[in-house]
Amino acid sequence: IHTPWAMPASLQRRCGVTPGQDYPLPIVDPEQAAREARAAIKAHRASRDMVREEAAIVARHASRKRTGPRKRKAAGQHQITLDLGLDASTTTTQENNDNR
Repeated sequence: IHTPWAMPASLQRRCGVTPGQDYPLPIVDPEQAAREARAAIKAHRASRDMVREEAAIVARHASRKRTGPRKRKAAGQHQITLDLGLDASTTTTQENNDNR
């Protein structure tokens, strides 16, 4: 995106840009750093600890096999309620609409 150090010298002169003076040079070579990072990630994923951990995660979360009967919620427990601490004598909009 912003790589003025990769511009041809003629274009640098025409634009008045001198990499290292007007624009900082890169701290690392981005392509080399990316290659090294990908290699490190690949090595980490191939390690025995990671393979064991992956198998445990798959066994726990990816299995579609049911371990027992499906638990069903009792009627009326499908919605969570929130106590706002309002006075019980006040009516809600829903209660007003129900009484119409």
